[in-house]
Amino acid sequence: MNPAFEDVFGWTADDVVGGAAATLLARAVPYGFPDCDDPGARAAATVEGVAAGVEQTTGAERADAAHDPDSDSLAACAVVAVVVGELVAGGSVDDALSAARSVAFDRGAPVGVRETLAVVGDPAAATLDTGGGVGATLETALHEAVAAAAPEEAVVSAASRGGAASALGAVAGGVAGARAGVDGVPPRWLNELDAVDRLADLAAGLADARIEP
Repeated sequence: MNPAFEDVFGWTADDVVGGAAATLLARAVPYGFPDCDDPGARAAATVEGVAAGVEQTTGAERADAAHDPDSDSLAACAVVAVVVGELVAGGSVDDALSAARSVAFDRGAPVGVRETLAVVGDPAAATLDTGGGVGATLETALHEAVAAAAPEEAVVSAASRGGAASALGAVAGGVAGARAGVDGVPPRWLNELDAVDRLADLAAGLADARIEP
């Protein structure tokens, strides 16, 4: 990986302690952007990277082992990265969800994660829960991302649900942004950001990076 790719995965105690499992999903989004020919390899890199990031927080900063990511959390992170990766590569929503289902099955993902992927995009079947659990955040954020016509709609709708609003908005925005591309991001949003050039450099580094099988 190049330095920009490594740099974007800097971790602090706040990412784990008090951030809860739902926050890990937002940290998984950037793993979808490097080039990768194998969704399974992307999933593996995501799980390894997220777990390693948690491990880097030590001592009192970690509080206790209860904050370690469990299998549900890591499987959900892998799903998010695979969906984003397929969309960035130009695949349709159906393609992205199909790839995620295949990876979830091959990796023996928990039943809850696989059930979520089966109902994404179906408002009659999806359970839109803002409680902050990893499964609820995954299902609600993916639903918002695929149902919205544009990233702005996805972010606003997801964050407006309350609860784990920041995680919902981040994951929904990441997936919807992968669908729409850079042209789908409202220019006025960039005008409100600090360090736009630095963020642009990080984005370019992610785009230039590659995850090998």
